[in-house]
Amino acid sequence: MRISCLPNDEAVLSVYQGPEGVLSCANPGSVVIEMSTASPDTSRTLHRMGIERGIDVLDVAISGSTPAAEQGTLTLLGGGDAKTFDACQPIFSAVANQYFHLGPSGSGTAMKLVVNTLLGVNMQAIAEAVAFGEKAGLDRELLLEVLAKTAVVSPAHQNKLLRAESDDYSRQFPLKF
Repeated sequence: MRISCLPNDEAVLSVYQGPEGVLSCANPGSVVIEMSTASPDTSRTLHRMGIERGIDVLDVAISGSTPAAEQGTLTLLGGGDAKTFDACQPIFSAVANQYFHLGPSGSGTAMKLVVNTLLGVNMQAIAEAVAFGEKAGLDRELLLEVLAKTAVVSPAHQNKLLRAESDDYSRQFPLKF
């Protein structure tokens, strides 16, 4: 069993490809759980490479923030062989409170893109709402405090509001976060 979580496609491919890569060194019959933020194409490439070597490769993207990880409330989004995914559920339940098998290789990372699209759109909407509130004369600190306590701001956006309140974002990106 191999598990990895790397920052991007290039890092994933560099770790898995080549004569010294994980897939060249792993024994046939091994399972790889690849949890990186990678593209569905990269996930499918690793899956094909794994098949050539008799290795099951799952793409299991992580949805959730650092606080979610600390609280054990992550969501895992899986793609690859369903039987292999089911066999790995004890591992998944150790790191997340929910996990889903979404289909063939690339499905987990594709679902992560869907989730991140909604996250980004919602962040933009919050930024627009804050800009509107400030232009309407509302105090920024109070505006952010109240927004953070409303039903329209998801837990995923709570940390973003705290960072905006401390002005982390507004110095670089005025009225946007």
